[in-house]
Amino acid sequence: MKNTVFKILTVAFIGLNFCFCADLAPEEDGRLTMDEVFSQYYTTKNYLSKCYEYIPKAGISYDLSDPSDKSTGRSMLASFSDEAQDARGGISSAANDWYNNRTSPTKYAVTDAWSDMYAGIRRCNTFLANIGGTTATINTAQKACWTAEAHTLRAFYYLQLIKRYGGVPIIEQPYEIDYDCSTLRRASFEACVDFIIAECDAALATPEETASSENFAQSFRWRVNRDDEKATFTRAAAWAIKSQAALFAASPLWYASGSKYTWQKAEEITKAALDACTGAGYALYNTPPADGVVTAPNAYSYYFFKTWSPAAGDDKETIYESDDRMKIWQSQGLPQTSGQTSSGAGPSQELVDAYETTDGQPVLNLNQPYLDESHLQPNYNRDNSVYDPANPYSNRDPRFYASIWYNGASNGMRSIPGGGALIPTYWSEMYYRTDGWPENNQPDGLYGVTATDNTDGSTTYKVKSGAANPYFYTTGIGGIDDNAGSHTFPTDASAYILTFDYTSSADGDGKIYFYVGIQGTPDESRSATVNFEATTEWKTISIDVTDIVKNQSWGFGTGGDFLRLNLPAGIAGYTLSIYDMHVNVMYASAAYEPVSIVDTYAGSANGFTADVTNVRYTHTGYYIRKFNDHTSNAELPERDGYMKIFRLAELYLNYAEAAAQAGDAAGALTALNTVRARAGMPALQGLSGQTLINRVRNERRVEFAFEEKRFFDVRRWNVIDQTDGFVTGMKITKKADGTFSYERVKLQNRGTDASKYLMFPINQSEVNKLSAATGANWQNPGW
Repeated sequence: MKNTVFKILTVAFIGLNFCFCADLAPEEDGRLTMDEVFSQYYTTKNYLSKCYEYIPKAGISYDLSDPSDKSTGRSMLASFSDEAQDARGGISSAANDWYNNRTSPTKYAVTDAWSDMYAGIRRCNTFLANIGGTTATINTAQKACWTAEAHTLRAFYYLQLIKRYGGVPIIEQPYEIDYDCSTLRRASFEACVDFIIAECDAALATPEETASSENFAQSFRWRVNRDDEKATFTRAAAWAIKSQAALFAASPLWYASGSKYTWQKAEEITKAALDACTGAGYALYNTPPADGVVTAPNAYSYYFFKTWSPAAGDDKETIYESDDRMKIWQSQGLPQTSGQTSSGAGPSQELVDAYETTDGQPVLNLNQPYLDESHLQPNYNRDNSVYDPANPYSNRDPRFYASIWYNGASNGMRSIPGGGALIPTYWSEMYYRTDGWPENNQPDGLYGVTATDNTDGSTTYKVKSGAANPYFYTTGIGGIDDNAGSHTFPTDASAYILTFDYTSSADGDGKIYFYVGIQGTPDESRSATVNFEATTEWKTISIDVTDIVKNQSWGFGTGGDFLRLNLPAGIAGYTLSIYDMHVNVMYASAAYEPVSIVDTYAGSANGFTADVTNVRYTHTGYYIRKFNDHTSNAELPERDGYMKIFRLAELYLNYAEAAAQAGDAAGALTALNTVRARAGMPALQGLSGQTLINRVRNERRVEFAFEEKRFFDVRRWNVIDQTDGFVTGMKITKKADGTFSYERVKLQNRGTDASKYLMFPINQSEVNKLSAATGANWQNPGW
């Protein structure tokens, strides 16, 4: 095969096209032999690049009702789960087929992955079979890295297959022309997971070059550093694949009695993945946007429409990101947006109900969320005293405001002149000099300064004086070891507050002198009196030094400005301890008002519609906000975000789920609360058993809303009979007095809660070929 020209393969494989046609497809290049491909650096590299071409497109990648219309004919996977109802569900479309149970192995509404995944596997098989014998000039680290990438990719493709189809044939070598297809068999789910984990382990066994190594850039690294490398799989991706595979294998749909993949095993694997990634510097994204970028300015909201840039280095959460920028504004957007053609996946009331209130309490009883079969009678959580059915969108989890456009939401913010409250910015801690004065020449009876380092990195200074008038000096602003220092304060702040904690052995007044530049005679115009109270408990003193800073130029020079502190005079044996002296530089926070309000009440600009043929307006009363930069429109089309394929939060919640199921409540809560803390939600405590499992599942639902997790979660949990029969929405009516009434409405029954929908059907043409070759029935149950 290696020495056969690709053009000849086109003819040779026609006779074998009945068996794994995707795997046996000829190469596109009709000029080079395999030996020639792997004899040159760049053709070898390009072949590996082709191995990446089959990664499924995530995001707005489903429901292609019109192949020529790739922008408005597609929806999100959320529309095929209980997360959303697609606006095209009432017209001729794949969504309509799904909602009316008109799907089959020849016409499946959700994208068929079988052929593409095996095409990707074929590429990886060919690469791995040839890279070892390459004659190209490729250094050892680069060759090992490429090999590791191919193993990781092959594991990824198999993971996508088993999530959809269950156990599949494991193919590790390129097919020869005389391959006997009659020997093909589906491996068990467990065997497939064994293979996936072994592939990842093979990749992770690749030697890791240190950052100082000359081969570091060519090695299999933890993260890439350039934006043109962001499509590359890393060590973190291999760990993420292992974690997800183990979680699926332990889940109710796939766990087989006696399997090694218990919840304890899944916990062990995922804990190792989490520790490895966090140990390598991965962390939840926690940088809020600039004021006014979004209504709820928090890190979670900003993360999803901010493009991952390895070069910028500020996003340490993303492990792998889809390379397709979404246009939420166009095909999943608000009608008020210029250029919008469809409202797409309208978030369901069930999803909205899943967002807790700010006190950390679920809105509904998670054991039985609804009192009726139609979900029109919510079973409210009796422990929740914050939720108000008459004002249902107030005091909710910050992720709600980041993910859902609801009635009354503000569509972006603009600043109001004048600003708001003062916000402190910590400035440099000031240190006290402990050297420079010989014992026989201590000024004014100063007995000495002793310094004790604290565990938080600060220092406590203890000063013991005689009965004279002792004083001592700090370093310059920003200085540590001497009086020089180098920092100066910003000049544009609103206020400057000197603050420190102290203990004092007696009552007495001290004085602080503010020295500008070199030491000289104390200047009373640059001083402040300090009243020390006798106390053994730490007390805080705050002194407004704005006038001294702004009008006396302290801290605005070239650096080196410092303080002199005179202790209370005339107190024999007086002792003062000072801790954490610093200056808070205070800025006026900007105050903002909405650019516009998103109205979704019936009859409004973005209002609810009961007309199932209307594709521009919501059928649920809500629109997707996640991934959507509010400034995106036809004139500014490239501002929305990308789908995250793997991110660190998934490892935290994979671990939380496995630990909760394994009975490790402490481990589960630690991981769960880490994710909640980033979102600004209170920590959960004292939960265990099914109550904890329910909270973990609900956390996944809100944290991963619209990220293609829920569709697979309800399947691996084997609960689609409880979740996927239909969804509900909220019809809001504006009353004459300006208040609103809220009416839950049930949308159409889907029929996709039948057990056959737990797995994808294999395309019937593939089934026919495989069945003819093997004599076995290859189709999944119910199809």
